[in-house]
Amino acid sequence: MATTERPRLRFRALRKSFLKAAPAQDSKNSVVSVCVEKQDDNASSSSKAGVLSTDVSTSIVLPKEQFAVLTPVVGPTLNLQITKIAVAPPKPGEVVVRIAWTGLCGSDPSFCVGPQPGFSGHNHIAGHEGIGHIVAGHDPALLNKPVAARYLTYSCQTCEYCLRGLPESCPRQLAFPKNLNGTFQHYITVPRHSVIQLPEYVFARDSTIHPSAYAAALCSGSAALKALRAAQPRTGAIIVVSGITGSIGHLVGLMAKHIYAAKVIGVDVKLKAEDPIVEKGDVCDRFIPVPECAEQEESFQQSIVKLCEDLRGQNNILVGADSAIICANRVIGFRNLTSYICDGGSIIIVG
Repeated sequence: MATTERPRLRFRALRKSFLKAAPAQDSKNSVVSVCVEKQDDNASSSSKAGVLSTDVSTSIVLPKEQFAVLTPVVGPTLNLQITKIAVAPPKPGEVVVRIAWTGLCGSDPSFCVGPQPGFSGHNHIAGHEGIGHIVAGHDPALLNKPVAARYLTYSCQTCEYCLRGLPESCPRQLAFPKNLNGTFQHYITVPRHSVIQLPEYVFARDSTIHPSAYAAALCSGSAALKALRAAQPRTGAIIVVSGITGSIGHLVGLMAKHIYAAKVIGVDVKLKAEDPIVEKGDVCDRFIPVPECAEQEESFQQSIVKLCEDLRGQNNILVGADSAIICANRVIGFRNLTSYICDGGSIIIVG
């Protein structure tokens, strides 16, 4: 446990330092012949939220250097450094994206050790939940467009995995931060096809949703939505979500309740019952702690079946939940899943 916690703590500390850093600009910066944002010394609150100025020019300075959270040499222990690196000008077919917000995924620390097969062993930059604007490129029509950099940037769409709806397993896939340096830097220079265009409202000045909230949709949010689409819950269906307070689990609960109008039984360790999102009922209708030992498993399964009966009403003939979506990171969350799923129900395991 200690070897897991220390890298995460250091990762958080570096994140705070990185957010305070700003890319420098001076008279020595190179000029690109494309339309990018003008820098405003008196930045408004909206620009701080990642909203670009509408005042643009055809010949604007692109910084030569930027700050990045970088692993100079990938090894068995986490070794992150906030370092100045070059901003690469775009080649034909590439764009430069100024990152406005980036998420910190639980998998990012693991990407920074190893190196894992296929990952760079030197000058590795993690991050795969980034949103921002295209600020340089060779196609003026793309400039100032809001885009996102997510983990999977390319899949072949023809192999067995892709045809089965599992592009994440495509052997020819390209991904952030495996094949491309990730979003823990102020600017990324990447192939145009590696970023996806976002709706304009993501960065709207009058939006009630802060742009940073959309970063979660690129990883945890998409995983949660895909799990629910696999479950295909009807209105009023009972869904058991194991790991309900985790980064993916709580989003599964939120979407199931507030989008699919399903009823959610949340499962997690006992102390999570006091989590505000559980107590307020935001993510689940009922909460039950995961069994702490094998002797409690039978009682746990019976309790879920009873909760399903209470939530459905006595006149319903189904026994057990319609679906179980497992987002837990403990083996106990995967045991005897069929014991509390109704006939014809589904079990979805989110990796």
